[in-house]
Amino acid sequence: MVEMHISEIGLCSGHSASGVWVDEHARTTVPGLHAAGDLACVPHNYMLGAFVYGRLAGESAARHCAEIELPALDEQQVAREHARVSAPLLRSGGLPPAQVEYKLRRMVNDYLQPPKVTRKMEIGLSRFEQIHEDLEQLSAPGPHELMRAMEVHAIRDCAEMAARASLYRTESRWGSTTTAWISPSATTATGSAIRSCRNRATRW
Repeated sequence: MVEMHISEIGLCSGHSASGVWVDEHARTTVPGLHAAGDLACVPHNYMLGAFVYGRLAGESAARHCAEIELPALDEQQVAREHARVSAPLLRSGGLPPAQVEYKLRRMVNDYLQPPKVTRKMEIGLSRFEQIHEDLEQLSAPGPHELMRAMEVHAIRDCAEMAARASLYRTESRWGSTTTAWISPSATTATGSAIRSCRNRATRW
């Protein structure tokens, strides 16, 4: 990949071509499931990838929905979700979303920042599980704060997924260096640490 800036041209990597496989319509290998942005394995992501493939995914998803028969609506499921989402509006004297979000983001920084340590990620998982208790106490005086409250739910879920994914993988790339998979005895003459992972030597 070549990324052009105002004053320089340079090779770029990182989010490029590293994600879930998608075709030219942003379709994954799972029928009806699409991916875009950093999640998708496309030549370049960031905002451009999100906008371009987001549109492709939306158009393709709309065509897919038009071609299949929709299942019967589960009214009870809808009612349960409505009650869950609107609960903060009915709760007075609870925790403000900004406070819980700050607490949660601090935990993400404390336990998931690279270099990643297995024990820290395990502790982080237990902390993220405990946040469920705070989520049940969120209160929102209006629609804006309700949106913030639901964002806190999403942040907690993403934090748990990130921790579980990091614990599952046995290799390190880019900024996601996992200390448990670095060989301290493997060094080069220049002192750069080298470790082998899945028969691949990676410079750390």
